[in-house]
Amino acid sequence: MKKAQVTEALNGGFPLMVAEYLMSKPERIEYRDKTTKQPATMDKLSHSVMTEQGVLTVEQDTRKIRDFDPAKYVSPFKRGQRLCILISSLQVQLGVITVRGTPHVIED
Repeated sequence: MKKAQVTEALNGGFPLMVAEYLMSKPERIEYRDKTTKQPATMDKLSHSVMTEQGVLTVEQDTRKIRDFDPAKYVSPFKRGQRLCILISSLQVQLGVITVRGTPHVIED
C-alpha cells in the first residue's frame, strides 16, 4: 500500500492503524460442531504488531487468503516492517486489545 493510498483510505473514513510488524502465528483449530456433532476445523492467522499502545494482536480473515494452509504459511512481512492495518473490528477484553483487519506493507 503506497502512502497516497493510506491517505486516501483515511480521507475515505476507513479506520486504520500504523504499526511495526513483530511476528505471525498461523494455526488450525479442530472442534466438534454443536449442531451437527461432526468434527470441524477452522484456520486462524494472528499477527503481533507494536504500536504506541504496546503490542497488539491483529487477527486476519484466512478465508480471503487463497489456498491458506497453516503448516505451509510463510509470512510476507519482515520483522520491523511498517504496516498499515485496515481495521474491520476492535475488541478490548480485560485490557487486551485485539484488532481484526488486513495488514498491508507501507511502501514509499
